[in-house]
Amino acid sequence: MKRTALVLFLLLARSAAAQIVGHAPESSPYLDIEDPRNLSFYGGYLLAPYTPGHVNPHSGPLAGIRWDIHLGGPAYFEARWAHVFTDHDVTEPTLPPSIRDRGTKPTQLNLVDVGLALNLVGERTWHHLIPVINVGFGLATDLGAARDSAKFRFGTQFQMTAGGGIRWVPGGPIQMRFDVADYFYATRYPSSFRGTTGTDGVIKPTQALTAWRQNIAPSAGISFTAFR
Repeated sequence: MKRTALVLFLLLARSAAAQIVGHAPESSPYLDIEDPRNLSFYGGYLLAPYTPGHVNPHSGPLAGIRWDIHLGGPAYFEARWAHVFTDHDVTEPTLPPSIRDRGTKPTQLNLVDVGLALNLVGERTWHHLIPVINVGFGLATDLGAARDSAKFRFGTQFQMTAGGGIRWVPGGPIQMRFDVADYFYATRYPSSFRGTTGTDGVIKPTQALTAWRQNIAPSAGISFTAFR
């Protein structure tokens, strides 16, 4: 009898706890979703850090497109392309530092990457919101632009990406998404930019010719559920 009473007590306690923390379907903050593929258009701003000579692509507005494919559970395959409207300093390494800056030149920077995204609340929304994180890799490229007068060009660089954001899913085929992406790529200097003393070059004799930097890009966009 004591064992039976104990088992009944535990079952009742568990049931009561479930009623306290659970939600009726109509009042639950969670809503299951089905979006096998999403096409997004977004705009934002790339925040580029300083590098010696400021020859790397500067900060500037960007516009992009994203394609998401649901892999299962909370996981999505993600492919992105973003075009950054920017420029870079033309820095002549053979001139004295006081007259080394020769103006700017437009740079058509393109950021292309693929990776994995995770919905942190699974295949559902929480109050119509889905927090998202993502990681990936790809290329940062100027699409073969000509060298400037100082014989520098950004070229095509390998990049790693990571970030996070919030999806707003009000219901229906249209969603909104807000993201912060981190593009991690390098600026590679010609050997002529390295000085032989501490003051004559754009970069110091002891510095590497490759400078890796994190480039942060907040963005907002609209998404369409495709081929439901």
